[in-house]
Amino acid sequence: MEQQEQIQKKQKPQKNDVLHRLGLLFVLFCLLIVAMIVVLGQGQNSNQLCGTSANGAYNYQQATYTIGVAAKNYRAHYNNGKGTTANFGGAAITLCPVQGKEYTKYSPILKGYEYPGDDAPENATHSEQQAYHWVISKLALAQFQAGSHMYVTIYSEVPVCQQCKIDMQAWNSDFQALLNGTVVQTQIWQMRRGSPVAVGRNPVPDNKKTLGFVPRDFPAGTGFPLQYGDVEIVP
Repeated sequence: MEQQEQIQKKQKPQKNDVLHRLGLLFVLFCLLIVAMIVVLGQGQNSNQLCGTSANGAYNYQQATYTIGVAAKNYRAHYNNGKGTTANFGGAAITLCPVQGKEYTKYSPILKGYEYPGDDAPENATHSEQQAYHWVISKLALAQFQAGSHMYVTIYSEVPVCQQCKIDMQAWNSDFQALLNGTVVQTQIWQMRRGSPVAVGRNPVPDNKKTLGFVPRDFPAGTGFPLQYGDVEIVP
C-alpha cells in the first residue's frame, strides 16, 4: 500500500506537467492566429489603391509598380532564365465603387514585339496595344453602380513609342464609351529612363541617364531590382 501511494505521488506531478505544456501550446497557437490576422490585415491595406496616394487620389504608381515587378520577374524566368528580346508589359483595372470594396483586376504579362506583316502598323503587337484590347474586352461586359470610378493603368518596360503615344490619346474615351454612369480615368506608365534597373549600372553614368530599358541588351533583365520610384508616367 505504501509503495502504491509513492507511485501515485510520482505520477501526479507528471500529469500536471503535461497539462501545463498543453496550456502553453494553446496560448502559443492563439498568439499565432492573432499574428496572422494582423499580417493579413496589413497586407490588405497595402493593396488598397483607391484614395491612398499622397494627394488622396487613385494610386497609379502602386498599381504600376505591382505590374512592373511581375513583368521583371517574368522576364528573369522566361525561356529557362534566358529571357527574350521582346518587351513585357501589362494593365490593371481598379473599380472604386460608390458602395462596397474596391476591386483590382490585373492582366497577364503581355509580350510585345514589332508586327511582322504589312497589313497593320508595326506597333500593332506592342504590349501597350495588347493591354488596350485586354481592357476593352473586360469593360465591354462590365456593369457598375452609377457614380463609381474606374481607373486603368497600362505599363511598358521599354519606353512607349511615338506611334503608340498618338494612339493612346483616344484610349480613355474608348474606355469611357463602354460604361454608362461610371467615370473612367487612364494613365500610361513605363520603366523610368535612367534608372539602374533600366540601364544596368549603378551609379548611372551621365550618358545613360536618359536611356530606357533595352531588352536586346538585357534579355533576362539587368539584375537590378525595380524600386518603387523606378516607374514614370509617359509624358
